[in-house]
Amino acid sequence: MYFKKITHGWVEQTFDDDAVCIAQEFFAGDIVEYESENGCPISFEYGPDLYESAYYPFDMRQPTK
Repeated sequence: MYFKKITHGWVEQTFDDDAVCIAQEFFAGDIVEYESENGCPISFEYGPDLYESAYYPFDMRQPTK
């Protein structure tokens, strides 16, 4: 079974005087939801540990000039 982990957060972007994005950073919030691959909310019938142990770093690529 595949599942999706949805982390709510925000992106902070820094712009120069010419309105060119020079940096960005993602801040993960505390709210996390889990869905099936079809978009249905996950019930914890298999136990919450299966989902809560899922971790993968947030890799955001910095803008290039």
